[in-house]
Amino acid sequence: MVELISFIGWLLYLYSYVIIAAALISWVSPDPRTPIVQVLRQITEPVLIHHGTLDESCPIAWSHTTQRLLRRAGVDSRLEVYRGEQHAFGPQWPLSMERTVRFLRHKLRG
Repeated sequence: MVELISFIGWLLYLYSYVIIAAALISWVSPDPRTPIVQVLRQITEPVLIHHGTLDESCPIAWSHTTQRLLRRAGVDSRLEVYRGEQHAFGPQWPLSMERTVRFLRHKLRG
């Protein structure tokens, strides 16, 4: 089970970079006709974003923008913010994984 949670965490970490890159492009030009907004509209699965408030690698504004654009595109998405966490989670890592498991269980049950 620990390996599965670690793997899910790694996938979410990788996927977050894809979403962040897309959000940055849309942040500059949030026109609904831009290609990135069109791509976001094609997302059919729920999205969970985790972000620490002290992240120096990816400003938290990126996640807020991504969340806003996902919602605008009609994507079922959730942003979890962790006060005091940096880019690589420390003390709140277990909480982020608990929330991930809860999110997946809820969404997979339908």
